[in-house]
Amino acid sequence: MGEKVEKVIQQIEEEAGVTREKIQEKIEAKREELSGFITPEGAATIVARSYGITPEREEPEVRKLMIEDLCEGMSNIDIVGRVSRVFEPREFEQKDGSTGKVANIVLIDGTGETRTVLWGDRADLVGREEIRKGTTLGLEGVYVKRGRNGSPEVHLGHRGELELDPVDERVDDLPPVSEARTKISELDLGSEYADVLGKVIAVSQPREFERSDNSVGEVAMLRIVDETGQCRVSLWDDRAEQVEEIERGDPVLLENATVRGVAKYS
Repeated sequence: MGEKVEKVIQQIEEEAGVTREKIQEKIEAKREELSGFITPEGAATIVARSYGITPEREEPEVRKLMIEDLCEGMSNIDIVGRVSRVFEPREFEQKDGSTGKVANIVLIDGTGETRTVLWGDRADLVGREEIRKGTTLGLEGVYVKRGRNGSPEVHLGHRGELELDPVDERVDDLPPVSEARTKISELDLGSEYADVLGKVIAVSQPREFERSDNSVGEVAMLRIVDETGQCRVSLWDDRAEQVEEIERGDPVLLENATVRGVAKYS
């Protein structure tokens, strides 16, 4: 092991009272857990942190990765992908009372897909449509957390870098974005996102309701049909007002729809 790793091992020995053999075992185990996509120094840093010790180098060094290589807890990584889904940016109140911004997209490469979270000014790129479906992105210095469905989720904070249409050998292997639609008969709770094309057969006007935090929301209902069946669609808050422009017989395309208790009719 290199000099930097030796310094970390010595620091753990002195501050945590753990034997050198035990520390080395944990370092090797961590490298195996991350499938070799981390340097000995990075693994040693993670082990040190598990004892509440912070070495001088704070971030593990990781190679350029594919999406299938991502694991919860990784940081300072570099990935390239094509945007397959885009969700509207939203604002939120930060702990200091200021307004923060966040936007979610889904990136794909030849090995898989991952939900990606853009914080701060990077979220504006989605609002200005500089990032849209089909855009190629290079992300550097990102970190990986556990997503809502248990899968790895990439986060780009203020320390990371984003490049539109990067020059990278991995770009050549990126697949095109699928334009496939989900048939109504195929909708199920296992679908995290769904794109559905259907014809409107019923429209209900918006109504208000009270949320658990005592705020007031708004919801409107549609019923749509395709050649495989029909289903109910809920439009929430700002979307609810769109029913004023929708009539029976209109075709509608739902993108990034969330599938909940599915009410389908044949």
